[in-house]
Amino acid sequence: MSGHLKRLVCKCMGLSDTRLRRIIEEEHLKTVHEVTAVCNAAGTCGSCYLDVEGILKELAGEPPGFTDEDRHYADMELRLRVEASIENGLAPELAKKDFEIQFVDAYGLTAEVRVKGERDESVLKWIEDRLREYIAGDLEVVIYLNRDDDPWPGTTPAAE
Repeated sequence: MSGHLKRLVCKCMGLSDTRLRRIIEEEHLKTVHEVTAVCNAAGTCGSCYLDVEGILKELAGEPPGFTDEDRHYADMELRLRVEASIENGLAPELAKKDFEIQFVDAYGLTAEVRVKGERDESVLKWIEDRLREYIAGDLEVVIYLNRDDDPWPGTTPAAE
């Protein structure tokens, strides 16, 4: 998994590039059909079919087919998903507890948010868990508190 980009590949199943590569290697998968049978990537809406096919080719020793335009599109998709998760899921629940959450940025497989309110470790952990549940299990969540530039120390990359 040398120089691949961390990114969300299968939005329907919440599977990242890193996770798909691990599944493909551990299960010795060679075709998109085999990948779909194991984890359903490329099996729901099909929008990631070419990405899964590209990962398979790259793991088979062919040159990567991921371009700067693809990276831009993947980052844009991640931003939209994080913003929608905040607006439709997290913000309303946090408002009930006198917290406010704001989208900061999203790129690769990282989401950055700012939380305003009293420091509460359980709320911050809940935010991490929900974003990983809604987007991808191995999403790295960076949480900034109030106006601080330093992220919450509890913020940790998801286990791969």
